Amino acid sequence: MREKKVILKIPASTSNLGPGMDALGLALTLYDTYELELTEGEAQVQVLGKGKGVYPENEANLVYRSAQWLADRVGRTGQKFKVLTRSHIPTSGGLGGSATARLAGLVGANCLLGSPFTEEALLELAIQLEGHPDNVLPAFYGGFIISCWTGTGVKFLKCDFPAHLRVVLAIPDFYISTEEARKCLPHKIPLEDVLFNIGHTAMLVASLITNRINFLSFAMEDKIHQIYRKNLIKPLPEVLEAALKAGARGCALSGAGAAILALATDKEELIGAAMKAAFRSYGIECETMVLDIDQKGLQMQVVEG
Repeated sequence: MREKKVILKIPASTSNLGPGMDALGLALTLYDTYELELTEGEAQVQVLGKGKGVYPENEANLVYRSAQWLADRVGRTGQKFKVLTRSHIPTSGGLGGSATARLAGLVGANCLLGSPFTEEALLELAIQLEGHPDNVLPAFYGGFIISCWTGTGVKFLKCDFPAHLRVVLAIPDFYISTEEARKCLPHKIPLEDVLFNIGHTAMLVASLITNRINFLSFAMEDKIHQIYRKNLIKPLPEVLEAALKAGARGCALSGAGAAILALATDKEELIGAAMKAAFRSYGIECETMVLDIDQKGLQMQVVEG
């Protein structure tokens, strides 16, 4: 029997874009790649790149756990895998790293086990494991995606995004988990803040799909999560202000953080330098990146041994 290897290339993603919490997601031209194989021997997990020393190299690895979870669902309990991750997505949080890992495990295992799940079913499994759709869907389909979880499934639209807008990222040298970032949110939010975010999310989507980017700095304002998460990311207000002063069209926390993003049509290097300086004023080092929008999403290659 010939061995089969599945190779996956999956983009990073940013989510929320300010007010659109758990609803807006955007795929970026930054990728983790994965190789998965079935094995009759012991589990083998290897991590290279940025995730080395951060992600476990055993069966606790998120890619491996996702693959094994799917195998259990189809009656292949105890199935072992070989998993190799080449990690290029920074591990500080806010760039959809867990969504790419879950998709890699689920999609890779599904292919290796004869494709028992449809594409739609795989996505719903990934969203179920991730807890929200805003990173899973752009990582899978690419582009700018608006999504709503119905309680039993997901509804989504892939929308146009201005081709000349680029993403400037400032990625600090500390990690914030999504779970930790959610714990700092209040259980009740004032009605006026909810209404503020509804209006700004509508304005943001309209600005992007009609290419009226002059509205972005206003439309990307938020009152339901960033104000609370700044307790975890002390420089957040200063970094956002620095990005706008340097020429960003709009800026926001990337997902739950710790990464911060700015949308730009020019002056990308200047914006990145200003964001880095704002972090450094707090004694925090950060990495900056300038990325485009990925439109392809997850790419899979099957290699017969």
